[in-house]
Amino acid sequence: MAKLWERKQWITDVPVILNNNIYEYDIRAANVNMLYAYGIISSGEFYNYLNMDKHIREVSIGLLQKRQKEQTGTNTIGKLINDGIKECKRMLFEANGIEDSNVVRVASDAVYVISECPYPITTVVLNNHPVVFKVKGPYRSMLKLNNVVVFFSLLADAYDVDVKGINDNFVHLHSDFLSFLCQIIDCMEHGDRDGTMRIFKEYYEAYINKDLPINHYREFNSSSCFRLINSNVGTMYIDQSIIDLIDISYNNFILRELYRIILTM
Repeated sequence: MAKLWERKQWITDVPVILNNNIYEYDIRAANVNMLYAYGIISSGEFYNYLNMDKHIREVSIGLLQKRQKEQTGTNTIGKLINDGIKECKRMLFEANGIEDSNVVRVASDAVYVISECPYPITTVVLNNHPVVFKVKGPYRSMLKLNNVVVFFSLLADAYDVDVKGINDNFVHLHSDFLSFLCQIIDCMEHGDRDGTMRIFKEYYEAYINKDLPINHYREFNSSSCFRLINSNVGTMYIDQSIIDLIDISYNNFILRELYRIILTM
């Protein structure tokens, strides 16, 4: 067994998963729960942290670790948080009999697993403190393009996407490209290889000829920037009028990767 619950970051080698139920199990307020379970904070501090905005809470706990390191030269708080999260994931795996072969992704405090329905046990007990895994999904398909993973779920007659590898604040900048990926996934889910290839080729030709709206040329990665030809400097915003100056090689690489995936249908 690979013991994937031990991993802080892991993703399957499979580039695409279609027509499956993929559920995400995410520890609710993971850092705070670990600190409380190990007696680092009091019950009053615990509830105070829980009532904070998520970003403010994370910054506050980061400052707590920073102060400890400045005062003692160690970061035992960070180690306890990591050890506690790992132990909670282990208990989730064992309580539900999760096999490594069904795991799609492991993040710092979350796991993504293929299963017919949600697992029944989503609360584990760490040092007499209950830790809850929030269940999200099901996602029905997954597509991995280089360092970005996109999970697709169908809401009514439209797709919803959850993108990993790009900052949540930047995902909306890729809405045009993500709409194209939803078209591709829809065709792939229905086993229509000819239709999938037709959509891809029409898009690819327009992409290469720079006939698409400017946001299609934003690099589909964590930087989410535009890059000019013969320049390593990225910019977040650029005008359509200078589209001929944009380096399109990165997304061209992504599209060739997608083409190889389509060929495996």
